[in-house]
Amino acid sequence: MRIRLLVFVLVCTFTSTFAQGDFSGIPKERYNGTGVIYNSEFSVDLTKQTKGYSFGVYKGKVLTYYKTRYFGLQFSEFKHHKEYKLSLNNSDLTESVIYGKQNNFYGLRAIVGEKKYFSEKSKTKGVAVGINYSLGFNLGIAKPYYVLIRNFDQMSTAVKYSEESSEEFLNTSLMRGAAPWSIGLNELSLYPGGTAKFGVHVDWGAFDEYIKAVEAGIVIDVFPKKIPMMVPIEGVENRNYFINLFLTLQLGKRS
Repeated sequence: MRIRLLVFVLVCTFTSTFAQGDFSGIPKERYNGTGVIYNSEFSVDLTKQTKGYSFGVYKGKVLTYYKTRYFGLQFSEFKHHKEYKLSLNNSDLTESVIYGKQNNFYGLRAIVGEKKYFSEKSKTKGVAVGINYSLGFNLGIAKPYYVLIRNFDQMSTAVKYSEESSEEFLNTSLMRGAAPWSIGLNELSLYPGGTAKFGVHVDWGAFDEYIKAVEAGIVIDVFPKKIPMMVPIEGVENRNYFINLFLTLQLGKRS
């Protein structure tokens, strides 16, 4: 009789605790009736694009167990689909050089997006799968690409592309390599545009304190004008848009 009474009391206690959401070790303010959630999150990521790379920082608001809305800033490098590093049988070549490159091109993206998970995962361990999409503004930044050219006294001169310098700029017999990246920082050109991204998001810590996720998808950047990344030579065309597949590693923390 005493055993039955004890079992009855334990069952009532467990049922009452479950109904109230009072899970052991889980603060009530972080439980919304479905599972453990947090109020906000901060994360960083490193992305390899088909042509280029990207680094980003994000601040998010956890809206529900399944959805997070975030704001992000990303810095990206874009590469032309026809560019390649040139190797010369030339003892004077001190560095590799990208033949016909006119400008390095970078983008500073300011985006707003959402992450949505398909289904509930266990409250402490497991993997959550969902989608991540965003829209935003992209400030394109073009920096002239300089090449070291051997002049008449065998010294090197940093030369950028222009109509006047095109002959020596494209002359491989005069090239000694790419000039230091810092040359041309005072000659930046700006190209405002837009960006959109869609990806499949896999999170090993979707509802834990620490964010550990990977993502794969497609990102599109569009600008009103064509970006002069390459010298206008036969077979090479500059575009005003970039379509990249990407793979992202993301780490962060929730609070």
